[in-house]
Formats: sequence, C-alpha cells, structure tokens
Amino acid sequence: MCPPPRLGQFYDFFSFAHLTPPIQYIRRSSRPFLEDKTEDDFFQIDVRICSGKPTTIVASRTGFYPAGKRA
Repeated sequence: MCPPPRLGQFYDFFSFAHLTPPIQYIRRSSRPFLEDKTEDDFFQIDVRICSGKPTTIVASRTGFYPAGKRA
C-alpha cells in the first residue's frame, strides 16, 4: 500500500505561488477628483493591477467605479 499523504504535500499541490497576484497594491488616493465631486462620492483609491497599469477608483454611495467614468 501507499503511505498516507502528508499535509505538506497537499498544500504544495494546491500552491498558487507561481501566479502573480491580480492586485499589486491598493492605497487611498491624495489626487484631486477628475470630475466634480458630488455628495455621493466618498473617496478615491489608487490600484495597480497585475498588468502594471495604475488606475483610480472612486468609492461612492452606489458602489465603486473607475475615475472619469461615472455610472
């Protein structure tokens, strides 16, 4: 019979360390709003995604949207 597998082998099998994370960083933005800020907009965050492209996201009462593309 085969010896029972060890827990470490299980985690090595399901390891995703070789993949790049989809989000490299998230931080609160200190830049001014691209559009006029409404009372529904709370704050902006800067996000760098795995492609290396930085983007600014606006947090509002109705949800999140990319800066400059109000829903």
